[in-house]
Amino acid sequence: VDLQTSPIPQTRQYTRNGAFQAGFHVRKAINNPLKSDIILFSSDGRDITLDMTKKIERFFFGEDIKRAPQDMVGTLTFPERQIENYINGYIEKLDVHGISDKRYRILVDYSFGSASSVFPYILGRLNCNVLAMNSYIDAVKASINTYDPVNQDEVSSVMRSLGYQVGFKIDPGAERVALIDERGFWFSSMRLATLVTKLFLETHSASEHFRIAAPVEATQEIEMVASTFNVPVVRIKNSHAAMMEATRAHDIAFVAGTRGGFIFTEYMFASDALYSIAKILEMLAKTGYSLAELDRTLPKRHQTKVTVPCPWEAKGHVMRRAMEYSAGMRRDLIDGVKIFHERDDTSVLIIPDKERGEFNVIAESNETELSRDVADRYRLLVSDWRDE
Repeated sequence: VDLQTSPIPQTRQYTRNGAFQAGFHVRKAINNPLKSDIILFSSDGRDITLDMTKKIERFFFGEDIKRAPQDMVGTLTFPERQIENYINGYIEKLDVHGISDKRYRILVDYSFGSASSVFPYILGRLNCNVLAMNSYIDAVKASINTYDPVNQDEVSSVMRSLGYQVGFKIDPGAERVALIDERGFWFSSMRLATLVTKLFLETHSASEHFRIAAPVEATQEIEMVASTFNVPVVRIKNSHAAMMEATRAHDIAFVAGTRGGFIFTEYMFASDALYSIAKILEMLAKTGYSLAELDRTLPKRHQTKVTVPCPWEAKGHVMRRAMEYSAGMRRDLIDGVKIFHERDDTSVLIIPDKERGEFNVIAESNETELSRDVADRYRLLVSDWRDE
């Protein structure tokens, strides 16, 4: 079954109906138009396991594959009404009237991605007055536009001059979203996780016995916000696969990502930027908050991230030294080593980069200067361990 040009969440939704053994999505690699990504889904629409990924890569690069005869290759079919089915499933999970009554004036930057083929119709159903940017599909521009500072400055200028209430930038795969407020201020992905967590907890305060999840890299702002609602926070690895895996627990109602992806389990087990946008609008409508107001009133922690070059063969040694160093300290070993210093209310995460020969050192504190000092101190430690 060929879904042709469709966002990744739409492909997941179609795959999960149980009629397929697997699915895949092909796209240009983010920030590198010379490469392509192939994302593989299992029969339930989730990402396949790491072990299965390695097996497929081994077969693919080894070319040790039994090839089908020419007359048994199969045929492609193109399903009818699959976009309509996606939209209907999307709309039925929202308070459409609550959003429509607000008549939001919003800006949407489609980043030249496939969301532009689906989302305009949904926004029309939600009665939004929309200014669309980069709203046609271009695979090359989509792969290089996601984190373009010139584009962000342009969007900020438009937001301030035209007085729009909120702006969204959708990544080309339609899984992640960045957000800009009425001031023309872009929120970092970490701060956005805090804002959306607050909105979710505020609008679900009447619900009972649920938990939320967040990657270990997310700031402690998440716990600070959740504690006011007596909602437990489960820390997970910093990947979309781990976010999806967390939703297998029946009491996980929300997963806050650190890269602009959010999972609302009432809707789906994976992040969908299009649903996240509508859900944010719905929660803003219900609470009456503005984004600027939330940013001013919520607790704020500061992070400093530094990288330390490290050969792949030395990563295991550095991790062992980090484990030895932190023995007896309060720490989390969910993903890398996260050490907590209660004396000055700081923490530091030491984690190997999964794609490059380096370590990431992420320090967190109530003060910017203190987080920088902690990051520098551990950067030197990691460098020393690497050189041993």
